[in-house]
Amino acid sequence: MNTALQYLGNGSNVSAVYRACANLLDKDGRPEEAINLLESAARTPGLAGVASLVSFCSRLLQRDGDNERAIRLLKSVANNPNLQELGLVYSHWASTLLQQNQIDEAIELLDRAIHTPGMTKLYSLYVLKAECLVKLGSDTQAINALFEGIEDTRVFDAGPIYCKCAELLVANSRIEDAVQTMERGIESKAIKDPLPLYHSLAVILEKAGQPDEGVRLLKGAVANRWLRREPSLYLVCSKLLFHQRKLDQAITILDQGLAEPRLAERNLLIQMKADFTARMGRTDEAINILKAAVTSDRNPHHLEFLYCDCAELMAKSGKLQEAIQLLQTGAGSPAIGNKSTLYQLCARLLVKDGQSSKAIELLKKALTSPGITGTVILYQACAKILVKEKRLAEAVELLMGGIHGPKIGNMGSLYQACAEILITKGQRAQAIALLKEGMSEYPKDQGVKDLHKKIVGC
Repeated sequence: MNTALQYLGNGSNVSAVYRACANLLDKDGRPEEAINLLESAARTPGLAGVASLVSFCSRLLQRDGDNERAIRLLKSVANNPNLQELGLVYSHWASTLLQQNQIDEAIELLDRAIHTPGMTKLYSLYVLKAECLVKLGSDTQAINALFEGIEDTRVFDAGPIYCKCAELLVANSRIEDAVQTMERGIESKAIKDPLPLYHSLAVILEKAGQPDEGVRLLKGAVANRWLRREPSLYLVCSKLLFHQRKLDQAITILDQGLAEPRLAERNLLIQMKADFTARMGRTDEAINILKAAVTSDRNPHHLEFLYCDCAELMAKSGKLQEAIQLLQTGAGSPAIGNKSTLYQLCARLLVKDGQSSKAIELLKKALTSPGITGTVILYQACAKILVKEKRLAEAVELLMGGIHGPKIGNMGSLYQACAEILITKGQRAQAIALLKEGMSEYPKDQGVKDLHKKIVGC
């Protein structure tokens, strides 16, 4: 890390190195070292990106229950008027006070921050102030505070303020006011991304008994050349139509989205189209939609989910062997990055087909495949089948191999699974010893702690 810091100087990338290092320390069960590193970095003269480091540090302190230390740190940094992203510091400071139920102090702090010249992240300060006022039971004052934020010309992106304001108006049965507010927001030049406003307004209109107006609104948004590539517009619109039992219209909207050449995350629309089609009793047609998608040259993102959805439909319609074959084909496809979900489902279907031994063989083969991700899930799935087959010793051997092999993320769940099997075998002492090792390796894993406490206390 020191070499990287010397190379980068005091630029904004330095704070990214500090943050990455602190994140690694925290994940390695060394939160105090992470906090000390961040606090030291925050005092580095001329360092850019200090506010984000302090905010990260304060979250770690709050998570560990040291709110007082977090407030001291935030307060010391907030006294620097030249600090970039000062609004981020004030926001976390006020959030910490709110968590300690010091609501009046939080509101006073936010008011001071809002009226400080050159303040950044103003939208988050206004939203947080409204949340504080709601906590005090002053919804009307909260709504008025949000309207002040909407009128504040210094706010760079007022979208979150409009959404929060509409949420409170709906909660207070002021549906018409909420609709007018969101319509105004959609037309406002102070909105960086109008998409969340379209979504919120469509939901508000549905709750108000005007789903047709919500559909009209979203169809209008689809006509916008900058928004039509966003899959969420088609998804929300089709859901509104589906709720009204206008199933064919819902599918037509999804087809419209799939015809957009610049559409992002096509798989989401394909999955929803297949789901709606299956719910209409046209299962074979739904299967064909998904089969066409996984064999298309226009490979969408997350192909593994399309394979799994298709296999699930096949299995439900009695085509178990065809489903297994499809998943095995998917597992061999170079177009799929994360294959663990395919292996897991394929193993489950093999067990359902009475081929438990083949399921175990498949999972063990997957665990030794190069580049496989999600191996914790595969270890658990394989061990579960071995336990059902009464092959407890083999299950323990498998899990111990995973535990003491290369680190693959948080393996606390493997310690738990293995300890439970050891208890079943009557090896209580070994289970306790294993869980102690797990608590040492993964001190933040609550599941390991709870199981240890349960066993020791029994």
